[in-house]
Amino acid sequence: MARSPSRHQRPRLLLLAAFVSGQALVGCPCVRNSVNDSEETRWYLFSRVAVQHICPELLNTGAPLAVPVAGPSSVGRFFPSQCNVHVDEGNKVIVVNLAGTGYASLPAVRRVGFYASMSVEYRPDFHLFSDSIYVWGRFSRNVSPPNIQLLGTENAAVGIAYQTPFGSVADLIGNGIFQSSIGRGFTVVRQGDGDDFALDILNPPAKPVRQFNPGDGAKLLASDRTEVPPAARQYLGPYTVPGNGQRLTFQYRLEGAPLSWYLVDRENGNDWVQNYESGRALSGPRGPILASGQLAVGPGALPIPVPRGSYMLVVENSAAAPLLPMSVPLPLPLPGVAGSTSATLSYTTAVADR
Repeated sequence: MARSPSRHQRPRLLLLAAFVSGQALVGCPCVRNSVNDSEETRWYLFSRVAVQHICPELLNTGAPLAVPVAGPSSVGRFFPSQCNVHVDEGNKVIVVNLAGTGYASLPAVRRVGFYASMSVEYRPDFHLFSDSIYVWGRFSRNVSPPNIQLLGTENAAVGIAYQTPFGSVADLIGNGIFQSSIGRGFTVVRQGDGDDFALDILNPPAKPVRQFNPGDGAKLLASDRTEVPPAARQYLGPYTVPGNGQRLTFQYRLEGAPLSWYLVDRENGNDWVQNYESGRALSGPRGPILASGQLAVGPGALPIPVPRGSYMLVVENSAAAPLLPMSVPLPLPLPGVAGSTSATLSYTTAVADR
């Protein structure tokens, strides 16, 4: 579950640096054991230290959005813009209240932009090991199920209650956010080169799957597998580069159609994605494009030197989308129809010294 929620960063949440003064506790067996053995101590540390980091993490990154009927790959993104956390000391749970906007390329209706709000209860916990910290958010219940409002659609005949062969548009988006994100629980594993996230509960020594290893000295930012249909985009990030003299590294494997890529700063990217969520025709950003190029089918890597700042990497499938009767719900992509080539992109993004 910014104006960045991939499978891989969403709720990238709970957890991270907070974790308890992290590195110091990991390195000391006596302290580590006492923390791990005491449920009260773990709750105290989580509720006093970690909770304050949840909303900043969620608001700083976008969450990949998958729709179960379309397969495991993400088909859009969700960007939380409002967040607050309620700590229930009596029941030792937290309630995360989220709201934000996003987009998805859905079967039968193509691109839709949406606003979503929800409240979810988690039972948090963590465990300290000698070389890593495991943090879990175990889904407890929906306090308030996803409330979906459409911001715009590529298909003029589509509304929030529009029925596809897989259910209404609202159900597809709401179930997608729940089943691919907030409803599965999550695991964050803090390691030396970054925080790995999985939308599932993983028990040690299992680690979240990385599409690629970022390499020695690189800090992992994101790792996911996403679909990019014809005449569609994915807005990846935002990615924060903490210092000058660094570069973004983007390792990928591309199947299907080639993609164009564009690097923009975060403010420009936020404005650009809002236009995309409106359902209007594809257009360029109002601000400058900092770098651009092509991703060829197959494996590849992009080293992108950038100054300190926050960025979005936009990938676009410029293949023409097939024309469809607006009143007939047909699943997309359409096998065998000219111009319907979709792209599947597996990637890992990291930041490293130049």
